Amino acid sequence: MTWKSVGETNLDRALETELRMRLGIAQAANQAGQMLVRKTQVGMRASAVPSNPGGYSGIRTGKLVNSIDYEVEGDRFLRFGSRGAIERGFDYAIAQHEGTNRMAARPYLSNAVETSKVAVQALIGRTVFQKLVGGI
Repeated sequence: MTWKSVGETNLDRALETELRMRLGIAQAANQAGQMLVRKTQVGMRASAVPSNPGGYSGIRTGKLVNSIDYEVEGDRFLRFGSRGAIERGFDYAIAQHEGTNRMAARPYLSNAVETSKVAVQALIGRTVFQKLVGGI
């Protein structure tokens, strides 16, 4: 027969709750990353060429829109941005997002984050809650 003290039972519950929360956060981060990529790509596809300053970048070659991606690192980080949109040593993604001395910025990533804040917060809350009450 195995005996457990009340303290050990509470510790087990606390550890299980922490695990559920971490799993919920990691799952929510993946879903939020997917949401941000979709939001950016839809915004870019709807934009005219040439695009308006302050808006989403328009699509000419597809290289920039196809470089939009995200990466999740456990339950700690969600990285969202452009990868590999470099033409002849020129970082096209940064030039579009931040602007240059000849072109106003088209902050396509910031636009997606800004317009998705409420939806991402709701997604995180809902996902973590479901993991906490529904188990692993």
